[in-house]
Amino acid sequence: MIEREVRRRVKQAISLKNRKKQKVQKFRVKKKLGKPPGGKGGGRRVPAFIDRYEVLAYKSCPDCGFSFYGKKPRDKYDRFLLDLVFEKRGKRLISRHYEIWGHYCERCHKLKYPRIDAPPKARRGWGLITWTLMKRVARKMAYDAIAAEILDLCNEPISKPTLIHWMQKTAKPLLKIYTHLWEIARKSDYMHIDETGAPLNGTFIVKNSYLRK
Repeated sequence: MIEREVRRRVKQAISLKNRKKQKVQKFRVKKKLGKPPGGKGGGRRVPAFIDRYEVLAYKSCPDCGFSFYGKKPRDKYDRFLLDLVFEKRGKRLISRHYEIWGHYCERCHKLKYPRIDAPPKARRGWGLITWTLMKRVARKMAYDAIAAEILDLCNEPISKPTLIHWMQKTAKPLLKIYTHLWEIARKSDYMHIDETGAPLNGTFIVKNSYLRK
């Protein structure tokens, strides 16, 4: 009898909670997506200075070879890319502006846009991303320290989740390159050659002496 009474009261409590939830859901108003009318617009900032400006357009379809000669482009979009370039004098930060035109292929029935050497839908180029990977993998720096160094270099804040996302996205492609280079190294006669001088027969000879492993 006691167990039945306990079960009955538990069922009543659960049903009462469900009724309250249903009442709350009836009076709950769905929030509209986006900013309120008259609000300040948002979006990605356009760089103040542009170092390189390029116009990209296909002359023919890269898939079927259909010629776009005399054909007007159907669509255009702009893309701004912040990248790190390594030169003899050191690394330099540049801002690129790509004007990409899309032509309609009558055979494929699709718009064809030229591709640029950069991650899709990214504002940073491979130079900055690989530099970040070097700081993380080779020098074993913390993500917060890398973000602070990028802030000093680019004057643009980059969050820690963004750096982790770069590591995750580039791990698989770099693993293929790493395994390919490792297979090439295994087939070679020597794994390591160092031109540092080494003692030979008790005498230290610098010329024509190599350390091989």
